[in-house]
Amino acid sequence: MKELPSCRKILDLGAGTGDLSFLTIEYCQKQYGHEPFVVGVDLSHEMLAEAKSIARADPKRKMPEWIQASAEALPCGSAGFEVVVSSFVLRNLQRAGVLRACVAETFRVLQKDGCLLWIDLTKPVFLPFRCLHSIYMNTVVPLVGRLIFGKKWPGAYLKTSIDELLPADQLTQIFLSCGFSCFEIRPYYGGLVSLFMAKK
Repeated sequence: MKELPSCRKILDLGAGTGDLSFLTIEYCQKQYGHEPFVVGVDLSHEMLAEAKSIARADPKRKMPEWIQASAEALPCGSAGFEVVVSSFVLRNLQRAGVLRACVAETFRVLQKDGCLLWIDLTKPVFLPFRCLHSIYMNTVVPLVGRLIFGKKWPGAYLKTSIDELLPADQLTQIFLSCGFSCFEIRPYYGGLVSLFMAKK
């Protein structure tokens, strides 16, 4: 979270059960001494219902505003947020064929000089590590997934969505063509996870 600047208005895109929304509030409280206004957007009513339940279970927790909406058609005014965050959503947007539309919509709702901070799973950059990662994704992950989720396990979706993620040059082209002035991919943990950063 160290890349998150001091800000008052944050949009969490694909908020799910609210983990990142809650985390950004707590981080700003500890790091900057204020509580930001956070809006969590997700297409799933069930996910947002769970987020509200989690918030209600802790009376001391600041409640974000939850909105059920599509990421490519945000019901928000233009230039309303200083930061747009997202966790583990980029791959899904690409698979759904709406990545460019969502990037353009994110650009629209960001204030001038606002920033985008999206984190997602990626392929390791170090070749031996990448080979081990491939073996792990083909053996251990499916086994554990089936044991925990049974028939609800989505099969090879996780591995496929990581493997098919567009290369850096193509992602850069998408973000810059939507109006962002700069775009950077910063790998962590050998590239298992990467932070995607852009500035308006």
